[in-house]
Amino acid sequence: MARASRSGSTRGAALFEIDFPGAMSWRHWDSLANHTESRSRRLLVLRMIATLGNYDYVFDWVFQQNGAIRVRVGSTGIDQGPKGGDTARLE
Repeated sequence: MARASRSGSTRGAALFEIDFPGAMSWRHWDSLANHTESRSRRLLVLRMIATLGNYDYVFDWVFQQNGAIRVRVGSTGIDQGPKGGDTARLE
């Protein structure tokens, strides 16, 4: 468990698994047994989030079952107006 330092920042990461219903990892039909088997695709995700200013930047390392590693980066936050709180108005 990450603990907040005096500056308010934390160090930590989340490791979780995502299951995609309907997305197949593999499927096989056995004609002799007249039987089909399949497995859904699952991903292992390592996530870290960095907060800079008014935005949170999300870094995901996605480990797939076929050995591929994908890196996803995104951001979220609230737009900040000019300092002082004054914003231009259109009339």
